[in-house]
Amino acid sequence: MATNGLSRAEAGAFSFEHRTQRAEESRNWCLKLLSSLVHEMSQPLTVLAGEIQLALLDHHPETEYRELLHRCAAQTARLSELFVLSREFCEAEKPPELTEGTSVKEALRESVELLQPVAESKGVRFSLEAPADRQVTFAAERLRKLLLQPLKSAVDRSPRGSQVCVVLLLTPDDAICRVTDVGSMPGAEEVARLLDPLTKGAGRLPLLDSRLEWCLAKRIAEACGGSFKVEGNAEHCSVSIALPLCTPDSRQDR
Repeated sequence: MATNGLSRAEAGAFSFEHRTQRAEESRNWCLKLLSSLVHEMSQPLTVLAGEIQLALLDHHPETEYRELLHRCAAQTARLSELFVLSREFCEAEKPPELTEGTSVKEALRESVELLQPVAESKGVRFSLEAPADRQVTFAAERLRKLLLQPLKSAVDRSPRGSQVCVVLLLTPDDAICRVTDVGSMPGAEEVARLLDPLTKGAGRLPLLDSRLEWCLAKRIAEACGGSFKVEGNAEHCSVSIALPLCTPDSRQDR
């Protein structure tokens, strides 16, 4: 049986080569992430050590101790955020789990429903168009996490009273989830930085930037053999996530 014009053996070899290349790229990217996290963590740790030493040097009024504790709490919160960030990106780099297939239409519906209260609080509406459905080679939990990232970003970017359009398109090989909002798309350089802040742009890395949703979603999609693309202009921004369909050959090759 052929897959995309290839024999089963050829498709399996191609899949293995793709996984090998992805593993090497993931290793290099994780090393850069670790280096950046170590740099980011050094500052709050240095501040914490200094504050504690200051408190131990001499007796201070209660108000000064309270101020010191507030400063320590702020640095501890920063370290916690960095820890959560590193955990999320490490999870994103994991190879896909074996699965019998997950309904992409159902995952889209659940993701939209989960973000509905946030959207309503901002005066933003969702429009979901998914006339057909197929299963994709993603574990259900991971698929929902992938979809939530661009949906949340679209809600954050959308002005009050606007609509976020979510469309499911099917091709012979992929299910394409397209999320479009009316916020203007960032420039090409900014998009490149948001999709991969470890290698694009210059200056201090924005590891705690809330806009890392795009980068995280891109890493999850690519780890599972999919793709993540951003298009648009000054009037709208569209994110397309291509997910490989679940087939007997895809389950065997994995």
